[in-house]
Amino acid sequence: MRNGPGPNGSARGATATYAGVGRDMLARHEKTAPAFKAAVAICGVLLILGIVGFILRLTDGVGNMALWGYHAALFAFILTTCQAAPMAAIAPRMAKAEWRRPISRTAEMFTAVGLFNLLLFIPLLWVLPSLENKRRSLWFFEAGGAGSEYANVPTYSPHIWTGLALLALVVIGLMMLWVSALPDLAALRDHSSGWRQRWGSRLARGWYGTSKQWHMQKHRLGILGAFYFLMLVFVHFLVTVDFAMTLVPGWIDALYPATHAANALQAGAATVIVTMYVLHRWCGYKDVITLEHFWGLGKLMFALSLLWFWFW
Repeated sequence: MRNGPGPNGSARGATATYAGVGRDMLARHEKTAPAFKAAVAICGVLLILGIVGFILRLTDGVGNMALWGYHAALFAFILTTCQAAPMAAIAPRMAKAEWRRPISRTAEMFTAVGLFNLLLFIPLLWVLPSLENKRRSLWFFEAGGAGSEYANVPTYSPHIWTGLALLALVVIGLMMLWVSALPDLAALRDHSSGWRQRWGSRLARGWYGTSKQWHMQKHRLGILGAFYFLMLVFVHFLVTVDFAMTLVPGWIDALYPATHAANALQAGAATVIVTMYVLHRWCGYKDVITLEHFWGLGKLMFALSLLWFWFW
């Protein structure tokens, strides 16, 4: 963060320096605002209502796939938005765009939502029919002795491979968030007390900001970011094929999986933009998240929108 006047000519204040930003971020962890407590309480009530609704739906069984359409749509929405949001940090990092630093943690924290989405995915494994009725599937081998093209296919191939792919996506995302947050965890370890200090000490893993550690972090984030991008596209491909196209007779569309993945990249960037506005407008981050960052992500959104020319 540079010092001096901001884009509108006003001074940025004490938080314009690196040390000021660090002190400001640490101070925010020492106290909890009443508005944040109220938001957590409201979200907690909604979560409880959602769990109750899920239990009621589960009591009706999983035989009727149409009844689980809303649940599947919610899973797909979170996969397309929240789990794609880290790409707003990964892509600019690969391009060495330094403007993304103040918003990287905002984008990377959405990887934690993947744990919730993984739980939402479990009931869909029960709803998805197996291959016993020889329905269409992405998973097929050479025809076997039974005379069917699916004779050598494990009955629950869609369930196994899609589940493992989603699990890998969640694990890679959490690893990326942890590696990226090592300096922040070390700051909590050195400048906090109580349970924050204990957890910061456990998770910082001996981080002291040496040149070797920064070099290690940079390269590991590059590797994890590349794997996250590849796994995100792969998961979208499996979900769109096994949980959508193969369940509709006659639906053959080679562009649909690619379209779904491209929409996820757009939706991920849009999710981060909306989150940035909330942080800028109501959470006191006006000196950290500025118009420069909105312009940067706006350009990324424009570039992603150009992908639609390929589908035309």
